[in-house]
Amino acid sequence: MRGRSGYELALRRDWPTVVGEEMDRWARPARLMAPQAAGGAASASKQGAVLELSVQRAFVLEIQQTSPQILQAVNRYFGFDLVSNIKLRQVAAPFVERVKIGARAHKRDLDLHDDAVDLSSLPPNKIQDPELAVRLARLQAIIKQKSTGR
Repeated sequence: MRGRSGYELALRRDWPTVVGEEMDRWARPARLMAPQAAGGAASASKQGAVLELSVQRAFVLEIQQTSPQILQAVNRYFGFDLVSNIKLRQVAAPFVERVKIGARAHKRDLDLHDDAVDLSSLPPNKIQDPELAVRLARLQAIIKQKSTGR
């Protein structure tokens, strides 16, 4: 993601919440291009950035029709009128489904309940706080699980 602006990275990360889960299945941000300064500094300051979207071919017309609403949602997300135009780029293959990071972490925590944590590997009587002992044992179990590949 080198060479990407903080605005673009934030938009890519939060795209499903900006435009909705359904729209995320059809269109994703490809680039956020700064305004062209061809007309001088005065005209560049009046012109906003261009958001290039990768859109599945079957949904190009629908995205084109809803582009004013997408533009409004993106600018509302940033809190000011950053984007002034949307450019569409057709793609043939469907997008890969996004992995929810919270769900993965939640699954990991479910695998390691308090009763499943082995406290015997921790040094005896060294850790006074029982909650800290459980957390350290969980961390140790996660490291062991990742190192063994299970």
